[in-house]
Amino acid sequence: MSHYEATTAEGIKVMVDAPEGALPEDATLNASLISDEGEKDSVASELDDAAVAYDGFMALDVSFTNAAGEEIEPSAAVNVRFEVPQGMLPEGAADLSVHHLAENEDGTVADVEAVADAAEKTDGTVTLADDNTLDAEFQVESFSSFVISWIDGRSTYFRVTVNYVDADGRSIGETQSKEVSIKNDFTDDYTVSFSDYAGNIDGYTFSAAHYGAVDGSEVASMTATMKKGGFLEPDYYYLSFKDSSDEQVDQLTYTKYPVIGGGDAETASIYLVYNEVVEPGITITDTVVKDGLFTATPTGGLELPTEGVTYQWERSLNGSTGWENVDRELVTGSHYNLENDGKSVNVAYDSIPAGAANNQRYWYRVTATVTNADGTETTYTSDALQVPYYIELQNGSFETPRNVSLTNQIVNGSQGVIWKTTGEGTGSHQGHDIEIVHPSYPGSMSNYHIDHTADGPSSLSSTARPTARSTRTS
Repeated sequence: MSHYEATTAEGIKVMVDAPEGALPEDATLNASLISDEGEKDSVASELDDAAVAYDGFMALDVSFTNAAGEEIEPSAAVNVRFEVPQGMLPEGAADLSVHHLAENEDGTVADVEAVADAAEKTDGTVTLADDNTLDAEFQVESFSSFVISWIDGRSTYFRVTVNYVDADGRSIGETQSKEVSIKNDFTDDYTVSFSDYAGNIDGYTFSAAHYGAVDGSEVASMTATMKKGGFLEPDYYYLSFKDSSDEQVDQLTYTKYPVIGGGDAETASIYLVYNEVVEPGITITDTVVKDGLFTATPTGGLELPTEGVTYQWERSLNGSTGWENVDRELVTGSHYNLENDGKSVNVAYDSIPAGAANNQRYWYRVTATVTNADGTETTYTSDALQVPYYIELQNGSFETPRNVSLTNQIVNGSQGVIWKTTGEGTGSHQGHDIEIVHPSYPGSMSNYHIDHTADGPSSLSSTARPTARSTRTS
């Protein structure tokens, strides 16, 4: 093994043991502490993006150069050791770790790699002696910046998790959560504005901070205060969450008793909610349950004129190929498949001219064409949306209620019946349009076109478990 050493101006010693031949004979080890504030900010940004928890850090620039002063890398993995002298680390430093900011060929950071820690989470080790000197050992294959980070090990009174989510509560961004620790025996008020944590996330804009849940109360800041106790009395620490009007939304209290302390930190969660940036266009609004319609709806701030807009609907069985135009057709009575001047398609009615089979669900998309004042046209095409329902029950057999006659008409909401109908019924059958039909009885085929259950045999005894169901529409 070849041994190399370098010491920074502050007394931090860096030692490397490399296999024979891994570095040229004229190789020199170089080490310096990064002190430039701009460079330190860049390091902090990389740690934040990698969701590294820390209260403080020091960064070292470590490299090998040849006789010509050119930076070189070892041809094999090497062992590295850092010795940080007394006084370089703050009192109470804990949970120490070492991260390597591995670089691309152009010098940008490719990865923030944990190489050593005090909790045995990596193959490397970090040891903190009683005199606050640090010893770190690990193995790497290349050199650039190395970061020694730590958590303030003094009493932590509050831990607040800041989550980055969209309006539906889904985590977004590279840094999906951060932990904010409120600690130390502070005597002055300490305020944190949540907008300071709301960084830029590509494709999203920050909306608001919410307390406790995505749809919780909006909050703008949190303020930590302290009330000192008297002799043998506890100290009280408060963390108040306030809205934009400085009105308190909630408050956490931590009680610290003399001698025995105060136990685990109080916790809270903040959700920084972002709205997705939507380009102007149109989408399809599904109100099939209410009125059977798919409707073209402007999004992303698009405002369509009241005149000079035409809509062309298309349907496809797989949503990607075989698209065919949906033409306006009279389907039944005075009902057409297209409504609202073509802005909506009634997918239930359109299943008839489409010739949809019982087990098919069509996809639809729509293009809105706007004729501008100068005669030019602007088009907006929606994403495809599939009809979420079949035109016929796919599991027509059931066990309850059991039918022992040809047919049994019952009312919506009857006990034991899940099926419902939109049929109104007439005369003595008003509201009784759920019909359960036994397929083995005479007349089931001639009256109801049923001779078997949807997922059972065609011949059934009167006591057989499965029955079949049909729905009247009169």
